[in-house]
Amino acid sequence: MYKEKSPGRSPTLIVFAAMLAWFASASWASSSSCTTSGNSGCASVDADFSALSVIVPANNDFNSSGVGTNYLYNPTIADQGGSGWEFNSVGTAGGGSNDNGALIYGSQWYAATPPGGPDVAGLQQFSGSTQEASISQEVSGFNVGSLYDVNFYIAQRDDSFFGAEPGDAIEVVLGGQILGTYTPKTTTWTPITTGLVQATSTSMDLQFVSTSTGLLSTPEVDALFDDVTIDDPDAVPEPSSLTLAGGALMLFVGLRKVLGKRAPAGNLTRA
Repeated sequence: MYKEKSPGRSPTLIVFAAMLAWFASASWASSSSCTTSGNSGCASVDADFSALSVIVPANNDFNSSGVGTNYLYNPTIADQGGSGWEFNSVGTAGGGSNDNGALIYGSQWYAATPPGGPDVAGLQQFSGSTQEASISQEVSGFNVGSLYDVNFYIAQRDDSFFGAEPGDAIEVVLGGQILGTYTPKTTTWTPITTGLVQATSTSMDLQFVSTSTGLLSTPEVDALFDDVTIDDPDAVPEPSSLTLAGGALMLFVGLRKVLGKRAPAGNLTRA
């Protein structure tokens, strides 16, 4: 007499069940952390993707307690709330044939509402100046070998006294590499994405440099910029635990169907 013997649990199915549990726990751990630069805090991780590819410099929107509606040349770190940028003006800031300026502007000096408001950074050059004003910050959080670009908004100055000022050419430098030169053409805030540079260190210097030196066609040129971020455009978004677990579950179910077609219904043994 013969009876049917159950084939029992497949070792392959047991392995995949363990893999499913591992995928869920590993992806939960990775989606529970993120990194940014400076003191701007860590970006929130949503249900599906993390924000690990974006680096936010300290005081990336240039807000300052000492500006109000007016302006402030060479604001200190204290003026920026304890972290931020180094402003480098050459000569007697505010005017003259050989002067230039790096400053923070308040709302009196621009027309359209800035994206990071209420304050913005500014670089200016006066005709005859042979030196460059600059704004810089050492930024950390880079992955060596990855490619990065710099994103920001740029605009012409438009104040209540003189109207729109001609645009100052601004050079963007990251890690000693020039990513591009940009001149504002309008008082409307325009988004800019620079060229790419490969990270050679986990920390690199980011600079905005005024390059409109020499005898200019007007007494003064200005550029305003705001809302600076650094991005790795080739970074692959990191799936959440739900996404990975769902993918593993689909693989698990598919494997069961394949094994079910290949395995016999049961084994016959002598009673």
